Amino acid sequence: MRNRCASQSFRTEDMSRRFAIFALFTTVGAAVVAASQVALPSQLSNHVKALQDAKGVSGTLTFQQLPGAPVPVKFSFAKPNYYRIETDETTVVCDGKDVYRYRKSDNSYTVSPAGEASGKSDAAMPETWAWTAFFDAKALQTAESAKVGTKRSLKGKPVTGVDVAWSKPEPGTATVYVEDKTGVALGFNLKKGDKEWLVIGSEVTLNGQDVDPAQFAFAVPAGAKKVEATVEAAAGFASVQKALSRNCMPCHGSQSRAGGVDLSSRGAISANLVTPGSPEESRLYKVVSGPRPSMPKNRAPLSQADQKAIYDWIKDGAKD
Repeated sequence: MRNRCASQSFRTEDMSRRFAIFALFTTVGAAVVAASQVALPSQLSNHVKALQDAKGVSGTLTFQQLPGAPVPVKFSFAKPNYYRIETDETTVVCDGKDVYRYRKSDNSYTVSPAGEASGKSDAAMPETWAWTAFFDAKALQTAESAKVGTKRSLKGKPVTGVDVAWSKPEPGTATVYVEDKTGVALGFNLKKGDKEWLVIGSEVTLNGQDVDPAQFAFAVPAGAKKVEATVEAAAGFASVQKALSRNCMPCHGSQSRAGGVDLSSRGAISANLVTPGSPEESRLYKVVSGPRPSMPKNRAPLSQADQKAIYDWIKDGAKD
């Protein structure tokens, strides 16, 4: 993708324990831990059930990070953990054993072991967020508010909008457009912080038959180079501090505090950036990981080793 809606590069390295994130972006069900849960409208509960009952789901979409221009996306999911997500610039493929991430701009790819959460994680990317329930039964099941909105037409197909909102770990809202005929989402509008995405499917199809795994095989493009993942042992906050110093300074130092975020020391890192024991729910990890990390701005994505250091530190309790 070579426009404003996909200006951030698709990272060429991945970590074996990275999963569950869009990085910054997760499903509503995974993100929300509400004090009092609300009943999900039938449109969404039926959407989740239909995805859970299906053996495969595929779609042709337009993806737009507003106010950027729309770009085409194709995706295909199959049980238990096969998937392919393609854009003009990137391809993510899981053959059930390994996850391949290809970037067209430099003709490179990485290979990492597929974990149980890999499908949930990659499906939670903003391009395919509404269909994460195919891999995650808890997706879209809980929210602090959920109500049926207005009816409209997408690509000439009648849909009903369902508005949902959550506040943890970060506030967000979404309108999911459920097709009246099929009972499955045809698109959605997602808002998190100052970011907003609009996804409209020209076609989303459920498959009730077993899917041939061969269609999820990754064919190495001609001349593509494999980028080997390097692994660095976790060393507590010391290794994390080195990673933050290399990638986040001086913007997030004690003096500049860009966006109100100070990463200069463990004591300076605010509680809303880290959820000890849960890197997938920690903003610090989510914004630097995933296929389209939002941080660091105007710099290359963090290396796998730096991401792993942050992941392991949080997983181990984010101790001093």
